[in-house]
Amino acid sequence: MGTFYAAGHTYQIVKTAMTWAAARAWAESQGGHLAYITSASENQALVTMTQMTTGLDTAPTAADGGGARYLWLGGSDADVEGTWRWGDGTLVTSGYSNWGAGALGVEPDDYGGAQDAMAFGLQSWPQPSGGIGVAYKWNDVNPSNSLYFVVEWDYIRGTAGADTISRTGGETVYGLEGNDVISYAQGSNVLRGDAGDDSLSGGSGFDDMHGNMGSDSLRGNDGDDWVVGGKDNDLLCGDAGFDIVYGNRGNDTVDGGAGND
Repeated sequence: MGTFYAAGHTYQIVKTAMTWAAARAWAESQGGHLAYITSASENQALVTMTQMTTGLDTAPTAADGGGARYLWLGGSDADVEGTWRWGDGTLVTSGYSNWGAGALGVEPDDYGGAQDAMAFGLQSWPQPSGGIGVAYKWNDVNPSNSLYFVVEWDYIRGTAGADTISRTGGETVYGLEGNDVISYAQGSNVLRGDAGDDSLSGGSGFDDMHGNMGSDSLRGNDGDDWVVGGKDNDLLCGDAGFDIVYGNRGNDTVDGGAGND
């Protein structure tokens, strides 16, 4: 699996072939959804990630999509033919779109009368010479195809391992399992260490920080922060600003820092 971050969201390329409905269900079972691509910059972020992700050169193909390799996205017109919506109900036509088009045709074309699911092309189609779409454009294909897919979470999400997440600011982060290092230089952030012995560092604004399980080290830095240790033995520091610093369970070391805490 390949994981990347863009605009406060997390994306993961899942290299397990599933039908569109099965991929959507799996994504939702993980707290996410099949990806909605709503801007050129978001599409380019996915392009960059596909170029960095190994194993996509053997991704499954869609016979009704010109024999090209694809990744499922979260768009569908299954409810009303020709009316494409993302999984949250937003019309695809209300914003950015990136359908394939060429000398041999224009997508979406509902070829065969059953192409109700959106896919992100990894090759030109039809293979091998192209003529309708090129890599990184969208195509409508039959949802019964088994393809790899892209999951999106509307926050920054760690993995089951030890993650280092260092970003600018103004985001929500869940570290999940592992001993994570999460640091922000600016903005107001929601930071959750979750399981593991985590190190969390807030930004210049108001930070809502919670170590949760594990022996964690949390620093609010500037701004008026909430710094909560959770379970186990934690080291907590509010630093500058008017902070609420709460050890909760365990044998904790607590320092309010400068300001009225």
